[in-house]
Amino acid sequence: MKRFTLQFIFNLIDETDVRAIQVWRYEEPYNIYNWEAEDDISEMLDRRNPHYAVKDEQDELIGFFAYGSSAQVWNSSEPYLYNENNAITVGLGMRPDLTGKGLGLAFVNAGLDFAREHFKPDYFRLFVLTFNERAIRVYERAGFPAIATTSSGVAAALGYPDGQRISRNMLVEVVAHIARVVECPITVDIEAGFGNTIGEVLETVKAVIAAGAVGVNIEDSTKGQERSLVDISFQVELLSAVRELALSIEIPLVINARIDAFLLQIGDPSTRFEEAVRRGNAYRQAGADCLFPITLSDASTIKNLVQAINAPINILASPMTPSISELAQLGVARVSFGSAMMSASLAHLRHIAQELLEHSTYTSMVEEMLSGAEFRSLFA
Repeated sequence: MKRFTLQFIFNLIDETDVRAIQVWRYEEPYNIYNWEAEDDISEMLDRRNPHYAVKDEQDELIGFFAYGSSAQVWNSSEPYLYNENNAITVGLGMRPDLTGKGLGLAFVNAGLDFAREHFKPDYFRLFVLTFNERAIRVYERAGFPAIATTSSGVAAALGYPDGQRISRNMLVEVVAHIARVVECPITVDIEAGFGNTIGEVLETVKAVIAAGAVGVNIEDSTKGQERSLVDISFQVELLSAVRELALSIEIPLVINARIDAFLLQIGDPSTRFEEAVRRGNAYRQAGADCLFPITLSDASTIKNLVQAINAPINILASPMTPSISELAQLGVARVSFGSAMMSASLAHLRHIAQELLEHSTYTSMVEEMLSGAEFRSLFA
């Protein structure tokens, strides 16, 4: 048992606690977190995946926390989501009559402190529905510091394939929606800039900044069937113009310059490293804050690139990539996940659909689904 600020007391949850949580009722739009009569309470009582009740000194139930596998979506073994070294997923819920009264930050911090002491994670992971503005702001204040978009994830959510198939306006609308519900910095994947000229790309940068972004990801390859690296002089001029634009409007814009030499596999493999270094150092001089050699996964090559480019390096996580802690030891400054989380979600949905269609059963859905309370706790 552990006491925290505002006298929060953590104990393993028992059936009395779960029955009390079962009758909690949230007002719209938060009523999605309400338990249904048929929801199974057994998972919350399973000591293999413990949940913790949070009470005050009068033994009044305040809320609950779930950690690790008990808080994971689908209890997934998907490496993109959960297999990073020493990360812990957090789920939680607070008694409805206590929400919206300024207690959320202290409650969340108490739960994070409890996890730090008992599980000693390197960092936390938490999922939240975008409509839940109140919760998002609490989590930001608790230390979840930034939001990053992925072009493929945004496009898929809108019903399009990746590769600038959505319009500039569609992207800007998504950015504006995100900015409306968060206060932390937002960095936006603008692909190749949604324009054929430097002026057109600058219009995209202006638009996403106006929508609330303070960072952009810019690619250095062309779109279409015959993809190729753009001329290095053009990309240097573009990055310089983006930096000058940001300075002119006094926005500390973070420019993440993507290097597509490894992605496109153009030319002899032995020359790709040199090309990446040449472009990386040129982009850094032009004003880029970070360099992103997308699809590079070999530890030795990553280490050499970190040493050869005088700038922070961003690596895309994949099943072939070293863990985040290993990447940090190699000198990597930033790790991206690209389409991985969206892909993992769609793969699971496809598996469920195939079982329904081919066998008229739904075992994979039932076995891997969270209880209603656990699902809601991820977004409370």
